[in-house]
Amino acid sequence: MVHSMLKAFSIVFLIAPALTTANALGQDAIHQATNATSQFDLHPELDVELFAAEPLMANPSNIDVDHLGRVWVCEVINYRHFRNTDAKPREEGDRILILEDTDGDAVTDKSTTFYQGRDIDSAHGICVLGDRVIVSANDSVFVLTDTDGDSKSDKKEVLFTGIGGTQHDHGIHAFVFGPDGKLYFNFGNEGKQIKDKNGDPIIDKAGNEVVANGKPYNQGMIFRCNMDGSEFETLAWNFRNNWELAVDSFGSIWQSDNDDDGNRATRINFVMPFGNYGYTDQRTGSNWKTERTGMHDEIPIRHWHQNDPGVIPNLLQTGAGSPTGICVYEGDSLPKVFQNQMIHCDAGPSIVRAYPVKKSGAGYTASIVNMMDGAEKNQWFRPSDVCVAPDGSLIVADWYDPGVGGHRMQDIERGRLFRLSKKGNAGTYKFEAPDFSTPDSATQALRSPNQATRYLAWTALINFGSKSNEALKKMSADENPRMRARAIWVLGKLNLPKSVKLEMIHAGLVDASTDVQVATIRLCVQLQNELEGAEIPSVGKVEDSSPELLRELLLAIRQWPIEFHATIWAKIAEQYEPGDRWMLEALGIAADGKWDECLEAWSGSDQDKWQSDAGRDIVWRSRGSKSAGLLSTIVADDATTIDEMARYFRAFDFLDGDSKSKALAELAFGERGLPKAKRSYVLMESASRLDPNELSSEHREKLETAIEASRGTPQFISMVGKFSSKRHYPELLKIATEGDDRQMAADAMSVLMDKDQAGSIHGLIVNSKPATREKICDALVNCGKRRADHLLSGVAKREDLASEIRTYAIKRLGESRAGAGDMLWWIDQKEKLDPTIMPAIVAALHRAKWESVRNKANELFPIAATKDNRPMPSMDELSERNGNPANGKTVFENAGTCAKCHIVAGKGIEVGPDLSEIGSKLTKPAMYESILFPSAGISHNYENWMVLKDDGQMITGVLLGETDFEVQLKDDKGIRHTIKTSEIDEKKKQKLSLMPADLHKDLSVQELVDLVEYLMTLKKSD
Repeated sequence: MVHSMLKAFSIVFLIAPALTTANALGQDAIHQATNATSQFDLHPELDVELFAAEPLMANPSNIDVDHLGRVWVCEVINYRHFRNTDAKPREEGDRILILEDTDGDAVTDKSTTFYQGRDIDSAHGICVLGDRVIVSANDSVFVLTDTDGDSKSDKKEVLFTGIGGTQHDHGIHAFVFGPDGKLYFNFGNEGKQIKDKNGDPIIDKAGNEVVANGKPYNQGMIFRCNMDGSEFETLAWNFRNNWELAVDSFGSIWQSDNDDDGNRATRINFVMPFGNYGYTDQRTGSNWKTERTGMHDEIPIRHWHQNDPGVIPNLLQTGAGSPTGICVYEGDSLPKVFQNQMIHCDAGPSIVRAYPVKKSGAGYTASIVNMMDGAEKNQWFRPSDVCVAPDGSLIVADWYDPGVGGHRMQDIERGRLFRLSKKGNAGTYKFEAPDFSTPDSATQALRSPNQATRYLAWTALINFGSKSNEALKKMSADENPRMRARAIWVLGKLNLPKSVKLEMIHAGLVDASTDVQVATIRLCVQLQNELEGAEIPSVGKVEDSSPELLRELLLAIRQWPIEFHATIWAKIAEQYEPGDRWMLEALGIAADGKWDECLEAWSGSDQDKWQSDAGRDIVWRSRGSKSAGLLSTIVADDATTIDEMARYFRAFDFLDGDSKSKALAELAFGERGLPKAKRSYVLMESASRLDPNELSSEHREKLETAIEASRGTPQFISMVGKFSSKRHYPELLKIATEGDDRQMAADAMSVLMDKDQAGSIHGLIVNSKPATREKICDALVNCGKRRADHLLSGVAKREDLASEIRTYAIKRLGESRAGAGDMLWWIDQKEKLDPTIMPAIVAALHRAKWESVRNKANELFPIAATKDNRPMPSMDELSERNGNPANGKTVFENAGTCAKCHIVAGKGIEVGPDLSEIGSKLTKPAMYESILFPSAGISHNYENWMVLKDDGQMITGVLLGETDFEVQLKDDKGIRHTIKTSEIDEKKKQKLSLMPADLHKDLSVQELVDLVEYLMTLKKSD
């Protein structure tokens, strides 16, 4: 199944939902298409019917519905077939199908292959625009044209190419036609870049190369362009896997985004142009797991950096999921609750939902209404897309698969289309074909709820030119604001005199609907060259405008270089209501590159503007030359609590320059008269952002006092390391040997290794009690330093030490790639090794997480393949077995199995995804595959990375974050390693999962069955 949360997990035991065995149907009958419609919990006002099924098609990744009601399907059989060892690829390639109901009974009776080829294998998007069809596949976007009307493609052109993520569901996605006559589309965070049809880099309208390099764009992005690819715009960025977007009649963009698996952070976004959506740190590119000041306690919020200034808020977070297709329903055939709302597919929980939206300040809130839920009756239902048909019903595509396997699908023979309609309207799929022959009939067609019909109507009206004017003027007076907006968009794009357009624009700006006013402002931005010298809403109107209109005005002046930019900005800033994050971020977008002018216009001679709640918010979001000074004033204010200080210190991380250093130094070392608790916190946070080489001796003495006061905290360790505070090295040694916090122990040991304290540590090992020795060994291997391996090797070979500490050192040495290599070298060189330590060496090599080491160990010291010496049954046989979940829970929690890398209900170690709701995703076969073959489909963002340091030390783990200066990994014990880029010889993504490929060696067959049975019980609570 195509989607990253749609994946049969990988590196981790992303093991997921099983089919509900309590279903009244048998295991064979449940998969029959004839029984499909009985397997949904349906909204009481809706009917569902099977529109098409196998063998007509299989595995629909994306669909579109044309003006004749025909459904165009991306049939994806070859998606990542190299992962599917059970099936051969279809040599002829994947297909674009046209499915048609010729007799109007809501059942497909005709199938036509429009196009087939290996060039569209794994197509992830289709957009039907008359005789032209835009297909998004692999690294390119193609335009396929039917030139003779026989429903076969006769011509193929490249629209865009050079896109990353080939055969990857985080790559290029579907195009949609907007009300402005432009194309909208997106790609996920594997897209990386996009080039024109000739393979040349695209420079967008903002003057930036469209590439994910942080300058300014990164991760997943949203785009807009003309039909021929010109006037290319990058609208928003920093998404993870924004699968598909939808554009409503007002020009508002809506989309979903998928989280890193297991974090219950799937989200819905309202898209603001030039918005950063917070998947990674916009300044450093660091992963959301990277420690930062003020990070939120709740992972779903932390996941999207929602506490950072400059991040657009999420509209709605929907928990665990695998979001796919989305549309805006602008018809009147469905019940009122669904009208003018987003309709969305989420393949993970097997559901189709609506998200009714309400206005809130300058933004929105949303709720959830379930439409079509298959979770309880057949979890093979994997809705991948939803489109509006010309009659106002919905067509839902069902990929149909036992897993949501974004990197390996398991069923390549089945796939369905369902039709959702208002109760009582099933069984009939009939409507009049649209007429585009006159301006009046074309405007009637422009009212259609079907997007393909609106495209043809738009095109006809543009071709009619000024003859369309009267018909569109009538439509612009319609009682439905969405129809008025559609008419205004077309009128604005007609070749009409400037005076006529200005009359229409002014009418739109005073429309009774603020949504129409918003649409008109958006149109003005697109027409700015034509309207040169004309005004968009006057400054005088600002005081009387709604928050949403002010938001849109801010986004407009960001793009329209008008003379009174700062003045308009300041007038809107005066109306900002504290807590309206949508407005605050719109202010930030509008002020980008003009912060000093905007702040000056806002504050004027009133230097205390920051003292209000609104003023503090604006300062927090600002990026001007005076921002650092204002932030320091707020931090030092008596009314600012320590919790509030964290927010403002985080804002410092987005500033640069001497003013920042000066403000931080003054905060850290100036005489502010703060209470002791605040003074210590301010000193630590300020100093941690300063360059150690710029501190005076007086400042260092004050800093030492603060460091002393922070003993026992992670900040203490980092500050001792950053400022090389030698007097505190003994305290670090205590943290590494006496505490229970493994992360702090590893961090403390890492600093000591960097500060050449190996001699002190070796002496402590020799002279300490056994428990202390073991903790030292733990901290040494966890710190990820090569010189730590040398220490452990020395301990292992010292025959005057007790065998217990020597064998313990060997065990820990085997957890380091370089350390395991050392032991193999000892054996290869036939070193004279103490026989008493050989059993420990053999065991350590067999336990090693590197296949090459284990293979060598098996060659030198062969052992039995499984715990109970029994051959492993086939996956099919395993899937038929029933286990004991209580025993499985014990297996899970046993040291050395699942709990060492996963959390359930808050217990365990977080290396891979949280498995608390893993029973809500995959079937039993997918579960066994994930354990026995963890590298078959490695979950995105849980890949295993190897870093080879210049000292020979090798560290492997999950990549937490990467900047120009350092790389952060979390190893399989949950220990974070921060490695300077200057110390890295090689960094490489590994082909194999971090999860052991031979976990079953430590389990009996029955223990494995019990484990899977337990994992199936871990489901989302109501």
